[in-house]
Amino acid sequence: MSDSALGWCEEVHGVEWRTGSGGVRFGHTPFPVSIAVALLRQSSPAAMAAGLAGDVVLHATRLLLTFRAAEQVTEHDAPRVAAALSNLAALPDVSDYRVVAHSLGCRLVIDALPLLPPQSRPIEVHLCAAAVTASRALPRLDDLCKPGGHLYHHWASSDEALLSGFLIASHGEPALGSGPLPPTASAALSHSSITKSSHDASAYLGIASHGAYRSLFHRLASDASLGRPPPPKLPFVEQQRAKAAAYLTRALRRLPTATQWALPARMRRR
Repeated sequence: MSDSALGWCEEVHGVEWRTGSGGVRFGHTPFPVSIAVALLRQSSPAAMAAGLAGDVVLHATRLLLTFRAAEQVTEHDAPRVAAALSNLAALPDVSDYRVVAHSLGCRLVIDALPLLPPQSRPIEVHLCAAAVTASRALPRLDDLCKPGGHLYHHWASSDEALLSGFLIASHGEPALGSGPLPPTASAALSHSSITKSSHDASAYLGIASHGAYRSLFHRLASDASLGRPPPPKLPFVEQQRAKAAAYLTRALRRLPTATQWALPARMRRR
């Protein structure tokens, strides 16, 4: 980012917190154990479908546990993050700073930044694949930046992590990072001195979207900040995303009846 046209400062600080994902060994991308075995054994389509459902259940359960653990610690860790940022803003050689958050980190940032006085908040905030519900985030969006700041919201409707475990953890309410900011997010602009913009990141990401922000953020941020259009979407990638979303939806419908209350009505078994 420091080498780009934006000229960001080279000094970077990372925040380590108890996300609940310490036991996740393979990231947040579905790990197709059962379906891989079925393909090797040349199983029937029905057996492959059952294997896919098992993989999705495993993936969704893994994410559910991560999200639940993170929910329990954000209220304790958010004040600590706010204190660290307050100390950073108070340094004599720091005039402005930016905050970049991804996935569950967006929930932590959304809880932490409003605790700061307005002049100690960042001049710019980037939320990537925000794993937080709109009902929790929207009331806080106007309190994330200092006056005159800018909030960038990067989202992808095909995010596999937000389409599975998050929906169960949130009782079916979509994640903020799975779609553009709703119109209500802009309704308060006349009463706020910060600006907000949503950017569809789908054209930058691969079929597995959630973890791809890490390696492609420099392109997302540069194009969003400079007002450049995103690259054209690749038809093959779009087709594979649509197929993956359809498989995921059908597999989630096969979850045990006890979990059906946690899925959106459109995804429940009829």
